[in-house]
Amino acid sequence: MSFQSSVIYCVRDLVFLSIMVDMPERKFSSLNRTARIGLLIRELRLGRGLSVREVARKAGCSPSFLSQVEKARSSPSLETLECIASAYNLDILELLNLARDRGQATFLDGSPQGPALTTWEKGRLSHMLPLQIHTTMSLLVLELEPGGRTSKRMARQAMKEIGVVLKGQAICNVAGVAHKLRNGEAIYFDLMTPHFWVNPSKSVARILLANPNFTQVFDVEK
Repeated sequence: MSFQSSVIYCVRDLVFLSIMVDMPERKFSSLNRTARIGLLIRELRLGRGLSVREVARKAGCSPSFLSQVEKARSSPSLETLECIASAYNLDILELLNLARDRGQATFLDGSPQGPALTTWEKGRLSHMLPLQIHTTMSLLVLELEPGGRTSKRMARQAMKEIGVVLKGQAICNVAGVAHKLRNGEAIYFDLMTPHFWVNPSKSVARILLANPNFTQVFDVEK
């Protein structure tokens, strides 16, 4: 095994251990971590309409062992758990995060969380989720005061965004075309297209923005 491969596996194992340590024994559920992992593996299998034998074949283990894991009667090794995760087209960290977060729910009132990511004279862009919550996509809140607008923006790579007006009304100008949106209405477009938001009303507008990676979006002009 090369030195580079050894480093990669070492880092992976450290991350695995940190997640396992961070996974509380009794939080949001009476199940311990082994039971939560087993229950999740079973739910993933049933949700995809797979038999124990089919998943075991993909994971390279016996059906009886997989059944024991689902029932929390056996605890899989790191390598075996990685193979089981791969059978569901997940990596091991995704599988562990799903097990850790089982039963958790966070109430959101639509208000921005944490410091502003970007500000304009009459607008600010902030996270919608608390910073301690990890997610695979960006959920943002854009707040525009009356008459406020963002700069013209675009993404460095092709990716879609959906913008949903949570409060008030707004105009989303995409490639020179103005789309007027009222409370509850939404727009879906590719962020590589130059665009900007405007609040034409006399009250504050609040818009939910969801995209794969907000760090790829930048100002084209102020």
